[in-house]
Amino acid sequence: MIVADSRCIFRGKPQRRLIGAAMGDGFQDKGVRYTGRHWLGVLEGEIAQALVEDDAEEMATALGLPRFAEGQTGTTVAIIDIDLGAVRNGDVEQERTPESAAEFIASTMLWNLWPKMIDGVENRLRCSVKFEGFSVQIPDPAATIELKPFVDAYRKLSLNGEYDVPARRAKPQEIGRFAKVESMAPIKQNYLLSLAAPFSGAAHHCARMRQADLVVNYVSGDPHPDEAIQYGAVFKAGIDADRYFSDAEPPTHDDWVTSGLHGTALGVVRLGATYVKSKLKPSVRDVDADLHHEAALAPLAGRLSGLVAGASGDGAGQPSRNGSRRSGRSGSRSAVKPRIVEGPQLIVHGGDALVVATVELPAWPTTKMVVAEPVVVIDGGIELRGLLEPAEVVGWVCLETGEHRVGSQISVGRADPRKWVVSVRPPRDAVVRLTFVVEDES
Repeated sequence: MIVADSRCIFRGKPQRRLIGAAMGDGFQDKGVRYTGRHWLGVLEGEIAQALVEDDAEEMATALGLPRFAEGQTGTTVAIIDIDLGAVRNGDVEQERTPESAAEFIASTMLWNLWPKMIDGVENRLRCSVKFEGFSVQIPDPAATIELKPFVDAYRKLSLNGEYDVPARRAKPQEIGRFAKVESMAPIKQNYLLSLAAPFSGAAHHCARMRQADLVVNYVSGDPHPDEAIQYGAVFKAGIDADRYFSDAEPPTHDDWVTSGLHGTALGVVRLGATYVKSKLKPSVRDVDADLHHEAALAPLAGRLSGLVAGASGDGAGQPSRNGSRRSGRSGSRSAVKPRIVEGPQLIVHGGDALVVATVELPAWPTTKMVVAEPVVVIDGGIELRGLLEPAEVVGWVCLETGEHRVGSQISVGRADPRKWVVSVRPPRDAVVRLTFVVEDES
């Protein structure tokens, strides 16, 4: 059972609402079939309506629900007598702890609400989860390797020429839009995302959704022949077809089911399902012999996800993988680090394969020297220094001014722009982990 406590804007004015709900098994009583869904509120005729205004305020206070700040809107959902479920550790099944349940909820939010959580969308959701006062860190979906292809595909749906539409002569002609993006598969699974992941391994799936921009489910397709490459797709129901897909959803809203549908609804939903299945295939292209250099980039592209996974700053005296400490530079190290905000992506420039990433530098009060340090990593995850061809930092380009600076390091003053694109020339068939060292300039 849950209690939903909301403050919303109703007819131009703030309103407080509170209602309870529960879902049980369906049953029959005196020949009447009931769904098992229950609503707890104020009975008006045969419908349970929400408590409003002072009644809602008093009930929320009595239940100990969090207060809303002045002018704040939103919804608090309290779960009564919760069953946290179980987690499997090998062959042993254990009850889920409240702390792991909080992490599971955060993971579920990411997989199901990401279209509403990304930057630039209307009425963006800012989700948070706390356990005993401590927040679960929820990453930006667009910054995770697992969700990024889905986010990129979703953004294509609003760009002319970047999406496909199933062909249909009868109305509604546009039953939905489809887009697909291939990207690098993760080497190491993100812990939080793994907890509620709807599939295992590299993505070869389509996130289906309606106009509400909430993921209904993920439909699997053909996996990519290169296990280092994944693809994510999005199918979003069209405005005029949305109600037909709504009719196809069960009470759990986690599928589109054609049984029980007739006429236009059946045709629309069935076409959507078959179209998505037909499009969920990897893009495998024949490569001409003259393009051998570009073809050789494919295995590299499949393993460049380590550049994202390793994008972090190193503190002073940070131990390396072999247990030693960094040395060679003197001076004070900064505790506030640069961060990668876009990319990385593999490009071919002047015949060279380059990995480029946009880096945002903190607003330091003094001049700093920022050094990009790429490290070559093999598939086993062991950093190799000096054993393979080294990665080379080509230089930096300022996004604001277009200024070019050659080499691995740049000096950044207090008034200098903060966003730069760093370019790295990687060796073939290796992952590059990119770290940053920040020092006070002497």
